Amino acid sequence: MFDVAKVFAVTPATVIYWMKKYNLGRRSSSESAYVKQNPDGDPFKIKDKLTDKDRELLLSGLMLYWAAMLGIPRQFISVNIHPDKRSKVSEQWSKYGIARIEVRNVKLKQWIDNSLKGYLTQWI
Repeated sequence: MFDVAKVFAVTPATVIYWMKKYNLGRRSSSESAYVKQNPDGDPFKIKDKLTDKDRELLLSGLMLYWAAMLGIPRQFISVNIHPDKRSKVSEQWSKYGIARIEVRNVKLKQWIDNSLKGYLTQWI
């Protein structure tokens, strides 16, 4: 709205008036910020076809995310990806190392949530 108002040299209130008059929907402030921060579209690409390895990694990530949503303490949420070469394997918490998953993209989070729901409905 603010950008449109600027282009047409009117106030944002004028744009709001016309949007209401013609029943045009408005973006939420978070959607608006997302579009401004990602003018070329989503900054990630989700594969359409997954290999067995990709499917295994997706399932692992979804389960980790689900564990977080259930309130399991963060210190118990990890995925074994890279070995920690700084110490002996016998001294490490996990011989495979640990990694933390953080989701900082609203659309990616929505995709994860929808994927998780899809997998859960298959199992329940």
